[in-house]
Amino acid sequence: NFSLSGPATPLSFEPTSGATYEVRVDNDGSDEVTFYLNVEPASTLTTVLVTASGVTVAHGETGIWSVNTKGDAGTAGAFVQTFSASYAGQTTDVSVDIHLLEVPEVTLTGPGEDRLLVAPGGVSSMNLSLTNTGTANLSLASLLSGLPAGITASVSPSSLMLNTSSSVVIHLTVEAAAAASPASHEVDLTFSGDGVSALVGFDLVIVERSDVIANGVGDVLLATPTQTT
Repeated sequence: NFSLSGPATPLSFEPTSGATYEVRVDNDGSDEVTFYLNVEPASTLTTVLVTASGVTVAHGETGIWSVNTKGDAGTAGAFVQTFSASYAGQTTDVSVDIHLLEVPEVTLTGPGEDRLLVAPGGVSSMNLSLTNTGTANLSLASLLSGLPAGITASVSPSSLMLNTSSSVVIHLTVEAAAAASPASHEVDLTFSGDGVSALVGFDLVIVERSDVIANGVGDVLLATPTQTT
């Protein structure tokens, strides 16, 4: 006679980090026995033996296997890993409850060209993509840093709830005062919240009025200054 046992409480870990734990066999028979642990297939879980599959256990003693379980990336929730062992026509199994934790991840990607040009008195814009690449819903807010004097900017949406596997287009608009001085400035747009953040940096270039054109260059939209008569 023998019995198997696993952790007394459910295991909680991030899928790709995994967890190492013990499965035990109690030999209640009268003979010394070598037991072999079988890892049963489990959807979204990958479990391997860290120690040898066979463990020799004397009568009344306990044998221990060390095993490691990981989850598939992008999964979360409750799962079960089952183990079994057989001897002399008897098969016994044990199930280990596993909780794969949600993983917050987000990416922010900008256009192909990492600069935005605007002329004094003009308006320019760019579109970016914000994507939830994790397994947790995220509450995010934006922050623009590095804006020079004479520049006002807006981000739309500036804050949002982004569900798993969702993506949204972020529209950034800058407006330069007529007295803005031509120069190049490093600007960062960050979305953060729920323990994660994503950043895109770009050069904001205030150009001379004579350099302004009416069409786009690459992924950067150049706007003609407003004319008054």
